[in-house]
Amino acid sequence: MPLNFEITRTEIGYNATMQSPQQSVSRYPVSSVSFNDGTLRIEIANLDFTFTGTVDAQKIDGSFKQFGQTYELILEREMSEEPVVREFGIAYDISGIWYGQVDLKIRIAKLNFYFKVSDGKLTALMQSPEESERWGPVSSVKYIGNQIEVEIPEINLSFDGIVKEDGIYGMLTQRGISVPAIFKREDFSSIRPQTPQPPFPYESKEITFSNTEQDFDLAGTLTLPAGDGPFTAVILVSGSGPQDRDETISGHKPFLVIADHLTRNGIAVLRYDDRGTAFSGGVYRGASLEDFLTDAESAINHLRSNSKIGKIGIAGHSEGGAIALMSAANHVPDFIITLLPDPVFTVKKGWRFSVQP
Repeated sequence: MPLNFEITRTEIGYNATMQSPQQSVSRYPVSSVSFNDGTLRIEIANLDFTFTGTVDAQKIDGSFKQFGQTYELILEREMSEEPVVREFGIAYDISGIWYGQVDLKIRIAKLNFYFKVSDGKLTALMQSPEESERWGPVSSVKYIGNQIEVEIPEINLSFDGIVKEDGIYGMLTQRGISVPAIFKREDFSSIRPQTPQPPFPYESKEITFSNTEQDFDLAGTLTLPAGDGPFTAVILVSGSGPQDRDETISGHKPFLVIADHLTRNGIAVLRYDDRGTAFSGGVYRGASLEDFLTDAESAINHLRSNSKIGKIGIAGHSEGGAIALMSAANHVPDFIITLLPDPVFTVKKGWRFSVQP
C-alpha cells in the first residue's frame, strides 16, 4: 500500500503531512517530526502511528509501527517542481509570524499564521496556541496585490483578508460561520503581567538528570537563592498531560511564577520538562503514575548530591499531587505539598495507572 509524506523544513522546525492514496487520505496532519543524527522520526498520535528511518541522499529506509504491529517502509525522494503561487503583485512582505485575534462574540480566540516566500513559492503554517503549541500545514495560500486567501479544507477553514501596513484584516470562515479576524506582527499577549522578568536576584541553571531505572535523561531548571546554603528545595511536579517545566498553558507559566516567588524567599526550586516533552528524553504516551514517580524521585536523587541543598520536598499539582503522595509513602522526600490533587485513592502494589493523552 503506497504511503507518502510531504516534509518541509521551516525556521521553526519541521512539518509534514501524510497521504495514503488507496485510502483517499490526502494531506493528513502529522503530530510531530524530528530529525537527529541522520534519523527521521514521524508520529501521528491519534492513529497510534510511528515511523523511524535512516536518511540518505535519495531515500529513507525504515519501518513504521501501528497498533502493536511493525511494517517495513522505504520512502523515496520526489522534489516538487510546481510552485504554489507563480506570480506576486504583493503590496507588503508578509514573511514571518502573524499573531491573530478572532472575534467569536462570546470571547476573543487566538490564531497564528507563519508565512514564508521562497523561490516564488508561498507556504504557510497555522497554530491555535490555546489548543496546542504545534504548527500545522496550510493547504493553500494565495497573496496577490493586497489580498490574501488561506484555505485548510481538512478542517473546513478559510480566511480572506486585506494586507495593510499595520496588519491583516479579514473574515475567518469555518463550517459556514464567518467572524472578523485581525493579525498583527507582534503577539497580543506574549507577556503576562505576572510572568517574572530578568534580571533575577538568584542563580538559574539549566540542568539534566538521569532516570537510571528507565535509562533516559530529563531536562529542567534549578533556581538557587543567593548565598552558600544549604537551602530547602522544592521539586515541582506537573499535572496530567505532557507539560513543559513552566507548566505553560495559554501563555501562562504557573511553575515559573511559583519558582520565582519561592527562590526570592530563600527556597531552591527544580522544575523539569515531563518525559518525552520539550528537552526531556523518554516517552510520555502510555506512561503510568508509577513511571512518573520514578521521574520525580530521580530529581530528588539528583539534588541529594548538591552541597547547597538541604531538605528536599515535592510540590505536586493535580496528578502531580498524587505522585507526591506516592513518593511520601516510599519515604523518599522530606516533605510534600499538594496543589489541587486528584481525589484520594489507595495505592496497592501491582496497580498500574495508564495515561493516554
